[in-house]
Amino acid sequence: MPIRRTLLFALLATTLSIPALAARDDIMGRWLTHKGGEIEIAPCRENPEHLCGFIASLADPERAPRDTENPDPALRDRPLLGLPLFFDFVYDGEDKWKEGRIYNVENGKTYDSKLRLLAQDKLKLSGCVLFFCKSYTWHRAPENDMPANRTPNP
Repeated sequence: MPIRRTLLFALLATTLSIPALAARDDIMGRWLTHKGGEIEIAPCRENPEHLCGFIASLADPERAPRDTENPDPALRDRPLLGLPLFFDFVYDGEDKWKEGRIYNVENGKTYDSKLRLLAQDKLKLSGCVLFFCKSYTWHRAPENDMPANRTPNP
């Protein structure tokens, strides 16, 4: 009898954890930014428990494809495609991710940030400096969309 209870408990615990894992992973994939670029959300390379966003395509292919505004002169020649745009997001439950940081390639600054999945195809990104926050809504990229300046999985 104790073995049956243990097996039942293990089965129940596994079943209950599946929806939480699915919700955490619902955000992964490619997203169209408010400026027309594309970001790939995936586990961070250094810490797979956290989520990161990598530049998958540029809104303006004519824009210099280098990180020219980086405050570190040694990094100003690195390519933007594949560059981590945001990093270290931790799942907070209820379709929210917190404690993240976002890098702005236009000014070379990094800001505190959070994410919220509003719907399966709609994502809200908020970046803050002190008490001043700015939010943007991104939409999931179509599966068949493959721009010429898009990178394969980062």
